[in-house]
Amino acid sequence: MNFSPAELEHFTRVARKFPDLDTDQIVDVVIKVRIAGIEKIEPKSVLLRNEILLTCCKYHDQPVEVIKSGMRFREFVRIRQQYSLIASLLKYSLHAIGEEINRDHATVLHSIRKAILFCNQEPDYMNEMRDIISTFKGNEILLSGRLANILN
Repeated sequence: MNFSPAELEHFTRVARKFPDLDTDQIVDVVIKVRIAGIEKIEPKSVLLRNEILLTCCKYHDQPVEVIKSGMRFREFVRIRQQYSLIASLLKYSLHAIGEEINRDHATVLHSIRKAILFCNQEPDYMNEMRDIISTFKGNEILLSGRLANILN
């Protein structure tokens, strides 16, 4: 397969910015971009934010609309916290994470800190995080490693 100079330059930028991604993941992103015909390439991760949110909601059997709403029931907040932590492990910005769940960056930062605290204190919460992370095929090792680094 031949790559354009712009795509080769993009490989280099992605490899520097995301050293945890392997070559196959980078190639997959560039090929997806080529097929889609997108000029500007913004690969934060192989996983998209909405995929992460859908997975968290599916795990807890809750609709996405409820999570994006202003309701502050414990279960909904828990899902938002788990989503925020996983998205932050994938190097999404606080603003981008908040945009997906209709929250500001400060709320997202608070959610991430609470999620880390709960992972350290509640074994059930940590098991939920592991279960959710295990559903992301191809990224579960990366996410598990980053989560372990944060918790230590």
